[in-house]
Amino acid sequence: MSDEQRTVVGTLTGIMEKPNDWKELHISIPGKEHPVRMSTKKSELVELARAAGDNVMEWTFTEKDSGKPNPHRPGENFKNRWFESVAPVGTNPAANVSPTTQQQNSDPVDWDAKERRDYRSRAWAQTLGAFTHTIKTDEDPKDVFLRLQPFQRKVYEDVCQSFAYVDDDIPFE
Repeated sequence: MSDEQRTVVGTLTGIMEKPNDWKELHISIPGKEHPVRMSTKKSELVELARAAGDNVMEWTFTEKDSGKPNPHRPGENFKNRWFESVAPVGTNPAANVSPTTQQQNSDPVDWDAKERRDYRSRAWAQTLGAFTHTIKTDEDPKDVFLRLQPFQRKVYEDVCQSFAYVDDDIPFE
């Protein structure tokens, strides 16, 4: 099974410290009994998750088959989920595309969109790395997002240049 990028809408309910600097985020999804668990070692992503607070957000992660059998579900393997990004609901274009649609459509336009999302996520990671010290624990995540967005946009545009946008596809507004 190849890597699959997925997005869920939910609320951060906890961050568990794991061995070797891994952090496991628990995202509660309305209507689901168990939270979606995703992991990361990137401290800037953990800070962004903490900044989301208890707001309903869009959580993007990469999912891959672990190759290890799941004894609770015969015939299925455990899945590894790596946390990629978090954004206010409606601002993540990846959330509008179902995972099955992403797998079926493999033409260059879809790959370009995937690359843009990847670079946008990386620009957020760089922005958070540069400004983590300015985020207050009681600051509203939407205010953090709006305050840091201009810098993130400039980083993204600088890296991607003409590749940043297709037609009128401006993901920040």
